[in-house]
Amino acid sequence: MALRCALYIRRSEPEKESEKNLTSAENQERFIRRFIQHHEDWEVCKVYHDNGFSAKSLNRPEVKELLCDAESGLFDQIVVYRYDRLTRKPEDYYGRLKMLDRRYSVKIVSATEPFDPTTPEGAFSIGQTILHAELERERTVVRAKDKISSSKQCGLWTGGNIPPGYKSVERKLVIDEAIAPLIRFLFKRYVEIRSPVELAREINNKALELSEEEKQRLKLMNRDRVMTFLKNPIYKGSISHYEKLYKGQHEAIVEEALWDQVHELLKKKPLKAPAVRTPLEFAFKSRLRCKECNRAMMASFTSKKNRKYAYYTCLNKRDSLFCRGVDTNINAELVHRVVTDEVRKILKEPEILDGLWDRLSEKASPEEAYKRLQNIDKAWDLLPTEERNKVLQEFVKNVWISKQGFTIELTPNGSETAETVTIPGKFYNRNHSPQVFVPKENPAELKDPAVLKALVQATLWTQKLENETYANYGEIAEDCGFSYDYVRRTMGLAKLSPKIKMAILDGKLTPNFSVKDFKRKSPALLWKDQEAVFLSEE
Repeated sequence: MALRCALYIRRSEPEKESEKNLTSAENQERFIRRFIQHHEDWEVCKVYHDNGFSAKSLNRPEVKELLCDAESGLFDQIVVYRYDRLTRKPEDYYGRLKMLDRRYSVKIVSATEPFDPTTPEGAFSIGQTILHAELERERTVVRAKDKISSSKQCGLWTGGNIPPGYKSVERKLVIDEAIAPLIRFLFKRYVEIRSPVELAREINNKALELSEEEKQRLKLMNRDRVMTFLKNPIYKGSISHYEKLYKGQHEAIVEEALWDQVHELLKKKPLKAPAVRTPLEFAFKSRLRCKECNRAMMASFTSKKNRKYAYYTCLNKRDSLFCRGVDTNINAELVHRVVTDEVRKILKEPEILDGLWDRLSEKASPEEAYKRLQNIDKAWDLLPTEERNKVLQEFVKNVWISKQGFTIELTPNGSETAETVTIPGKFYNRNHSPQVFVPKENPAELKDPAVLKALVQATLWTQKLENETYANYGEIAEDCGFSYDYVRRTMGLAKLSPKIKMAILDGKLTPNFSVKDFKRKSPALLWKDQEAVFLSEE
């Protein structure tokens, strides 16, 4: 019975398409096949090739497949050109590879090293060969590091990725005059704005003037790439080696004084880039005014617990002046929702669509205008933000806000004369919930999820106390994972009058109500006193 052999070939460098001569991998395979031909009872069953991989570990695609096939009994022995082609780590040889012989009777044979792996002397010689290969590799690494260190101390560029702004000419760095001005601009501009994000935007805009080849060399900028450029000492004419700098033999792009100035600024906290406002959050920032103060309302952001909230503020309030209107911040989403609802009402009127068609067809092709108008109200939520804002700006002239509600000036027919729509109501700021607006004529349901949840908990806990499932508030807190104070405050809701409970469930209780308000506003236990406090509020 023929002895089934698997050939393993490894090449450290990946193969190149331009190679026409006999490669290292081809030479290994030819030598191994000639070696097998000298054994009449040997036959090749499979060949494994690893190109561009080191032997420092067994984490190679073809080696993994080789080991799996060996464990499944696909062949009887592995033939290599040299043992260090398979591994140069003694621990790999004496571990995973020796296990193939012990468990699966799969031996490893070298075509150029005449050691018998079945004898103790042969196994020892193979181990020494692998150990010597590892020693030689380590010596090569040390020699290469010493050469690189010496070259850099002399200011020589030792290869690698060519920094944008330079070109490699005869293994030396030469300034690339097409990209070098952008590098100088990058350093000078950083001193002025100190914002890597904003600087990346400006560099990308300037790079539009470059050719496609130059764009590929520079690549698209972002904050991290800008910081990499600013920290690269090669631009001031130096070569870095670990933490040391040496005077380079190439010409500097940036003057050393400018470099030092930039690095002094880098030690400080960089300035934040201007925030990019989304069109949805501030759709009416140029058309929103405080009705009582007759001043514009400023669009702003605030952050809380890693979330951003958009809102409008009267300029009198911003300037610390007395605001006769809404002296609080108005939620931008709330304004957008109220105004959008009014616009969507008029979008359902046929005569409005006809007038809008005439206006849009003057600015766009009939196909584009028809596409924008077709089922525009039904598909409103699916429209892109920019498309929705275009429609809103076609209709909304001004939005006035006061304590009494909204006054919206609409131009549905495209005329300069605006139609006024008044929405009376009241603004409420609820604890731990978004701001709400309650229209006076058509009050919306104001069910606060936090209050509803607390009322349900209080009702269930009261029933369990009556059934003696819990003996006291402490047991409830321990069993449910709440604090004792939270349970005590929540249980106060169970003592509310039935009318107040129904008002909470129906969403008709004042929006200012919260769980803490029962103890703070109404310590009395009489239902009529509670109702006088909560149900009488407007």
